[in-house]
Amino acid sequence: MLFLGFLLMKNLLKPETAPVIHLLRSAEIRTVMATGDNMLTAVNVARSCRMVEVGEPVVFVNAVPPSDGQPSALKFIPAESPPQQLEGSYQQEGCFPEQPLTHFALNGKSFAVVCEHFPDLLPKILVQATIFARMSPDQKTLLVRSLQGLK
Repeated sequence: MLFLGFLLMKNLLKPETAPVIHLLRSAEIRTVMATGDNMLTAVNVARSCRMVEVGEPVVFVNAVPPSDGQPSALKFIPAESPPQQLEGSYQQEGCFPEQPLTHFALNGKSFAVVCEHFPDLLPKILVQATIFARMSPDQKTLLVRSLQGLK
């Protein structure tokens, strides 16, 4: 075996990003990230630019479509360990975690499942969601339209 080299890639924020995010938050303007990056990268970037402040929990929203006779389901999984009380699942009749200053994070696949199988929960998820990762261009367009439709 021959070692050819080592490649390191790093997403660097522009120096003006964090102050702009801080200014928007100070003005009570909500910021949302929609990216094609993977979830962990997106969460790290959101923390780095302070879209998600220190101590504010991130909860992954994992939605799965129906398969093999099982209904579609949502799982709310805390990003931090140990798991917090917020962990749980929602199928047709379940509890939906609503806590202030909790940032939901979901990927494009989960966003598509929520749109198709949980349209009644979409507004509630959008209100708490800060991070949308692995989103296709069409999903980003649908996300913007959905956010614009919130009342």
